Order: sequence, then structure tokens, then C-alpha cells
Amino acid sequence: MLGCMASGIAVAQEGWYAGMELGLAFAPDTAITGGDNDWSTKCDRIINPDELETAPGECASAPARSSYSLDFDGGRGLMASMVLGYRMERLVFEGEYLFRSTVFEANAPIRIGDAVTLGKAEQEIESATGTLDDLLSHGVFANVYYRFSDEGLQPYLGGGLGASRVSLDHRTVWKRNDDPAAIATFEDPHLKAKLAGTTTIGDARHSDTLFGLQLLAGLDYQLGETTTVGVKFRWAIFSEFESDDIPWQQLRGHESSVGRGDDVLYREATDDVSFWALSVGFKHGFY
Repeated sequence: MLGCMASGIAVAQEGWYAGMELGLAFAPDTAITGGDNDWSTKCDRIINPDELETAPGECASAPARSSYSLDFDGGRGLMASMVLGYRMERLVFEGEYLFRSTVFEANAPIRIGDAVTLGKAEQEIESATGTLDDLLSHGVFANVYYRFSDEGLQPYLGGGLGASRVSLDHRTVWKRNDDPAAIATFEDPHLKAKLAGTTTIGDARHSDTLFGLQLLAGLDYQLGETTTVGVKFRWAIFSEFESDDIPWQQLRGHESSVGRGDDVLYREATDDVSFWALSVGFKHGFY
């Protein structure tokens, strides 16, 4: 009799289960770096078709990539997941789909990293700001847990490896002074007036596939033979995010080109794609 009861309990602790979670996700402060293959303003044939006021050889080849960076305060949003797992007594193997949405809601000043652009900023760039509006992530993880109890309150620890498709909506705006007298790039009044008030704008949703790991800790409560409810804490960190090369939406008030046959392209990157989350959920077993 006792042997049969023990066998029944052991069987009840093994088998497939499915579950879902909903919670809040929090992202740390985020730094974005960027750069492009732009030519100098004097070599922009749309602004200066005759290459006036240029030194010999100045427009013979493109200069080194420009660089800039922005620092954003942390964001917050929602996360949701669906899981399918297999429980082997206290050891659990699980596949998980994880969705996350994070909003940053903040403007940040652009910090210029190359000497050429920095010289322009000191002379004639009236403002340079960026906005990080929304980050979305769709990922899959393979998780492993160890449960410290089989009944009642069931604390557990675990971890997982996976990949996630991450996209973020980022906008940057560089604006030159509206007053032609403030434009120091040129001496010619016509060229000064042409350049005054122009804007360079990047406004795009960037995407990348990242690999990551997560650490998990939680507490489940057994409601019945096959159902549990619980809370979970997770911390996840991913590889560096880097966007594709894309054209500026607007470069010095015109298309993303300098009239030399190729587009001017920029890219952006960040290694701050980690987050932590607190969620509630339930699991239903099929055993």
C-alpha cells in the first residue's frame, strides 16, 4: 500500500506542462553610439557644386567615419512569456517564448566624438539631440531549473540560453543655426545662406538578432495536483546590438548624398540591452 502511494507521488512529479507569465520589465541606462561615412560639408556637391573654398586634395577621398554617442536614462515596460516544459521530479527543462516592450521617453544631447564634427558644433550647430522611443524584443530560450521542494511552496533557481530579435526606434536631429552670419564653414555669403537652418535627421527602426543568457529565481505554489501559480525574477543580458547601414532621412536639408554617386550611410550600436523583470504566472501539468 505504502509502496503504491510512493509510486503515485513520483509519477505526479514527472511529465509535460504548459504555462504563461505577465510582468514588468526594467532596462538600465542605455548608451547608443553611432557614426557615418559622410564627406565634409565643403565637399558636399549639392551644397557646394563647384567645391569653392576647398584646399587642394581636400575632396579627393572620404574622411574617416564620424562618431557620436547618446546616453539615455533607464526604461520600463511589459513582458510576457509562454512556456512548454518537462518536469523530472525536481529538475525541470523548459522552452520559452519571451516578448518584451520597453519605453524610454527621454531626449538626450548628442555627444560628438570626432574632431571635424566637434569643430562644427562649436561654430554653427545650434542643437543636436536624440530620442529613444521604443524597444521591442521577441526571443526564444532553453531554460533549466532546480526546484527545492515538490509540494506546497516550491522555490527554484535556474538559467537559460537563447536568441532574441530586438528592434528599437531611434531619432537624431542635428540643426544648424538659422543665422547665416553664424555659419563659419564658408566665407561666401551665398554658401552661408544655403547652409543656414539646414537639418540632418535620422529616424528609423533598427533591428538586430542578439544572443543572450538569463538567470531565473522564483517561487511556485501548488494549487492542486497539476496546477501551480507563482512569481519569478529574471535578469537577462545580450550580445551587442548593431544596426545595418542606412541612409539619413535628411542630410543637411537634402537627400542622404553628397552628389558623388553613393549614399551617405550611418549605423548605430549599443551593448546595453540587458533587463530585469518581475512576473506572475501559472503552469498546468499534463501528468
